Amino acid sequence: MNSVLVDPATGVPEPRYHPPADKSVVSATSLGAWSTATIGAGASGIQRVVTSLTVSMCTAPSVLATTTIGIQILDGTTMIWGAVVSVGSAGVSPPIVIPNLNLLTSSATTVSAGFDKAVSLATQFVTLTYHDIGV
Repeated sequence: MNSVLVDPATGVPEPRYHPPADKSVVSATSLGAWSTATIGAGASGIQRVVTSLTVSMCTAPSVLATTTIGIQILDGTTMIWGAVVSVGSAGVSPPIVIPNLNLLTSSATTVSAGFDKAVSLATQFVTLTYHDIGV
């Protein structure tokens, strides 16, 4: 016989499986510094699933010439996702949001995401969202 947990306030059956909750790490740099958001290595057998990435870079108008900059996600030292974006005179604005990534990383490994270089007179922002599995 299967038993079902029921929320006493609503009478709605509760699912048996609760998906892991997302966590975020954020990096916001000072002017001219390189921004990278880093998740420390988990315990043995713990893997991270990167679910989304948000990046932006702001500067005063006319400070930057139009150019490109790389954005990457690293599993240890291995790039598992990357893109190149155009940078206009005001930087990368509005923020670029990359949802639904679902990138599985190696166990017990540091995961980081960010721009591939610093840009003088610019401030970079990175938010990396993930959850753990194997807990």
